[in-house]
Amino acid sequence: MMVRNHALSHRLVAMAVAMVAIFMPHHIQGIHEDEVGLADWYQPHIGRVAHCIIGTTQSTLYVSTYSRVIAALDLTSGDLLWRQLLPETEGEVALIDYHAGALVSASSLSSGGSVVRMWDATRTLIIEVESPRVYSHIKIRPNPGSKNKPDFVLLARDHIEVRSGRDGSVLKSSTLSADARSMFLQRNIVHVIHDTRSSSLDMDASDASWTASQGPLFESDLGTLFQDDAYVVVDSHLVGVSAKSPNNIVSVPIGKESSQSITTQHTSLFSSALPASPVLSVHPLSGAGGILVTARGHAGGLSGVVSASLNPKGLTSTPGHASLDPSTMRVEDAEIERIFSFEAKLRFDVVVFSDWSLRCVDVTGGSVLWTREEALASIQHVEIMDLPSRDLSDLNKLEKEFNQRGILNKFFYRIATQVDQLFSFVSGNQAAPLVEKGQMTKDQFGFRKLIIVATEASKVIALHSEKGNVVWGRNVRDIKGAGHLYVTRTSAHFPPEVVVVGQGNEGVTVTAIDAMSGVVKHVQRAGPGPLVQAFLLPATDSNFTRTLAIVAKDNQVHIYPDTEDASRAVRDITTPVYYYIVDRESGGVSGFRLSKGSAEKTWAASFEGKVVGIAVPHGKEHTYSPAVILGDRTLLAKFLNRNAIALAVLSAQSTLHIHVVDTVTGAVLHTTHHQGAAEPVSLCLMENSIVYSYLSYKTSRHIIGSIDLFEATIDWTSSSQPISSAETGAPSFSYHQTFIVNTGIKAITPTVTSIGITSRQVILGLASDQVVSLDSKFVNPRRPQASAMTQAEKDEGLVPYKPLLPFHPFWYLSYNRTVARLHTIYTAPTFLEST
Repeated sequence: MMVRNHALSHRLVAMAVAMVAIFMPHHIQGIHEDEVGLADWYQPHIGRVAHCIIGTTQSTLYVSTYSRVIAALDLTSGDLLWRQLLPETEGEVALIDYHAGALVSASSLSSGGSVVRMWDATRTLIIEVESPRVYSHIKIRPNPGSKNKPDFVLLARDHIEVRSGRDGSVLKSSTLSADARSMFLQRNIVHVIHDTRSSSLDMDASDASWTASQGPLFESDLGTLFQDDAYVVVDSHLVGVSAKSPNNIVSVPIGKESSQSITTQHTSLFSSALPASPVLSVHPLSGAGGILVTARGHAGGLSGVVSASLNPKGLTSTPGHASLDPSTMRVEDAEIERIFSFEAKLRFDVVVFSDWSLRCVDVTGGSVLWTREEALASIQHVEIMDLPSRDLSDLNKLEKEFNQRGILNKFFYRIATQVDQLFSFVSGNQAAPLVEKGQMTKDQFGFRKLIIVATEASKVIALHSEKGNVVWGRNVRDIKGAGHLYVTRTSAHFPPEVVVVGQGNEGVTVTAIDAMSGVVKHVQRAGPGPLVQAFLLPATDSNFTRTLAIVAKDNQVHIYPDTEDASRAVRDITTPVYYYIVDRESGGVSGFRLSKGSAEKTWAASFEGKVVGIAVPHGKEHTYSPAVILGDRTLLAKFLNRNAIALAVLSAQSTLHIHVVDTVTGAVLHTTHHQGAAEPVSLCLMENSIVYSYLSYKTSRHIIGSIDLFEATIDWTSSSQPISSAETGAPSFSYHQTFIVNTGIKAITPTVTSIGITSRQVILGLASDQVVSLDSKFVNPRRPQASAMTQAEKDEGLVPYKPLLPFHPFWYLSYNRTVARLHTIYTAPTFLEST
């Protein structure tokens, strides 16, 4: 038996900052305007937040993320107002600042330097300029006469400059005598902070005299206040202009060096020095004046957020701010990375957690206004599960009873179950069903499913397929990055289970999660690592749990669950189990066979070039007919080999090779070549067909290719002929055709149905980040020339060949929306079939 799984080291790592799910009953005809939001759902995301500032109207948050996204969020609801995705050639957005309707951003370039942009509040791009310098700080200069195009100051390591808000040109610049740590503005003065001194520059001075006046940094105590709220945080110090001595720049230690204790109003929670770890937020307080400092606190085995104010009386607790409220400032298994404090009509804290979630807290009222699950912007792996048909908890007990070994064991288990039920009935404490009727049960046609995703933030999230609602989320902190998901128990046996396999600090970790509730059921270590491969075995234990093989360093094989029951089920496997590993960079492919707890290498092949695409048969694919019925009623036998994979290999000579490889024997079953090819390359494998795409740089056009593999004519009346072609060797003949499309292809995935009757569709992810459904008949390589079309081909329903393959507007499943940075498409079958 062949286990189809490509190597773990070759998972897709591109990021998607939007999700779209489309559920169609049979033949897909796209989405019409009146079906938007009914036949599909759409969730735009922004990623892990790096910077956050509040707008002038105090109702909008402007954020930048590590995913090269600039966005505006509604402060009261968290809804996305607008979003701008920066080019993938740029680095993260390092800096943003906002003032008077203007938003300025600076992002780094991979080639060195920065790109500086200015936007207005409606996301219109005003200016965009490149600079050879890498900037560390950016500030907009308040200028009432600028009409939403204010000048702004940029600080590099040893250089500072002022640029125009109208065209981005440099108005003033100065070279600093020492490396700068930070800067802040005080009216028309720019203060630059160095290690032990400061520099001040007057922005109203002429170009020729724009030089820095230097002075020392004066140490001060916690009772210091700053003039004009002009200060900045530098390494657990507040540095600003002293209110008592406006000519002095003072440094106030607020880190571990300050041992003054504060006691929060919640004295039963903790009492701590502020802060015990780096400062999260610094914010000016209106009214009585002072500065609110927020940091992590640790005491009595607890950790959380503590706040205090700096005022003329020193460091004191701030009512309503200093707390360890688990309902507002804590997320299970996640730490606070940073806090952005704002004061509009009320006091708000925008909290960024280590699992990328974003939470807005009304500090005054102590309530959570909204939460955004931004880990969904980095989905790496997906499993789509059917929901249970009803409450299967009682049925699960019956399965355990009948699965007991021996008559006495079954009898005693039956008595124990009945006693438990009688006790629950008498006491009136009958447990509520674990699976509620309605939304968490399958519907008549199988559209309602559970979408479980593993994200780069080491978080596993379950989504409901109807509207995309989050059912549960679980941080898997034992795994670095996104783990790989495997369904080890389906919803046919309650409760369903999904496991996450990944590399952690203590080696390979397997985490078992209840798919309905998100509760972690078991954590198992599987060797020191590194993780080489993992795949499901054709064996189940007495709890109907599929066994999982984890291949670690030195080809040592570990089994999940690590029980005697599972080990016995593995030993009972009578057919050999094979797996393979692909090295994308070197073009090498190796095949292995499991044998007595270890992996034995059985074959190896090497292809010239880099593997740019891998296609495997869909795990839920069903072949309804092993042959194509021709127009003259004869049969054309399909070449069906579930052990075969398709590889796209791009050589250094720009030749694209499409190889079909038998992963049990290592035999190359078919090869096709295209010269003058380039990436992007995508491909999929369905039954006996391979559909792929590439860029032809010779013709500067995007090409879709299609290959169909067939057997020679066989005796269909003989019952000894196998349905599978795995034993027959290579295909007897093939058809091949190419088509021209007007756009690049990012992803290709075929649809699957429950028993394979419905005609196949090919789902394309376009370079424009839109999703198109293409009937497989349009990429059929047997499409004849219109002038040479026979009557039999007409009767079969073949479409005449045309080199250009247009996309009809009705084929766009995403309607007028885009799935930003789309990289993979997943499909799942429903219960409907249609001819």
